[in-house]
Amino acid sequence: VYDCVLVTGVEKMTDAVTSDVTSALVMAEDQEYVAFAGFSFVALNALVYRYYMKKYGARQEDIALFAVHDHKYAANNPLAQHQRPITLDEVLRSPIVADPIHLLESAPIGDGSAALVLCSEEKAAKLENRDVLLELAGSAVSTDVFSIHDREDPTTITATVKAVRKALGMASLEIKDVDLLEVHDAFTVLGVIHLEDLGFAKKGEGWRLLKEGQLEKDGDIPTNTMGGLKARGHPVGATGIYQVYDIVVQLRGEAGPNQVPNPEVGLAQNVGGVGGTVAVSVIKRVR
Repeated sequence: VYDCVLVTGVEKMTDAVTSDVTSALVMAEDQEYVAFAGFSFVALNALVYRYYMKKYGARQEDIALFAVHDHKYAANNPLAQHQRPITLDEVLRSPIVADPIHLLESAPIGDGSAALVLCSEEKAAKLENRDVLLELAGSAVSTDVFSIHDREDPTTITATVKAVRKALGMASLEIKDVDLLEVHDAFTVLGVIHLEDLGFAKKGEGWRLLKEGQLEKDGDIPTNTMGGLKARGHPVGATGIYQVYDIVVQLRGEAGPNQVPNPEVGLAQNVGGVGGTVAVSVIKRVR
């Protein structure tokens, strides 16, 4: 057993052409059926997007607000890939990459790295110059069937439902105790679906949290307050680590103009593939 562990994540994507990146990413899906048929991750999520709108009667202009939300906060984050706000009109006028997904509803290809230092409670207690002490109170990984076409409901990521239940149980907390949230919004529709699967909204109503301002830094559940995957960036191998880092920055009170008022508990959700694997981490301020 070790007292102190360094955890890192890194990804270098921009030195490959887009077609090669697309082919690499779809390796996380069924190669003999899905990839062979020519589907990309964008195409698969476009099917989910279309089905979500049909099933729940949601409008694209409401779902696309997730991109506007992320860019608003990335504009104040010097580490973000896209440091400028965008409008809903810009999103809906941007090129279609796979109908109905617009370019500005998609997380960008990018490079990045992130690191965390995890210490035992005894080791952390000896650290000097630490006015704030944080605890990884719960962490869980869950899986679902590999491919979307094998799932009972493509608009539900069962791995998220299971992982959040286990992580909160480990932390002896409930979803209502969460003050701050990071979700894996590789596409706008996924951000909405994650809000529902994590337990913050009923199925088909996650977009309402956006419209009502509940995801803002002073809202009921501040979400992606440093820019999310859409604007903070999505260097795949580093994304899960930087999501936890963004929670840590908020819990320490170091988020500058994006600071959430007095957060005590943060939750980060990271997704592998098209929801085949999901990791949920719960970080709690203890001092």
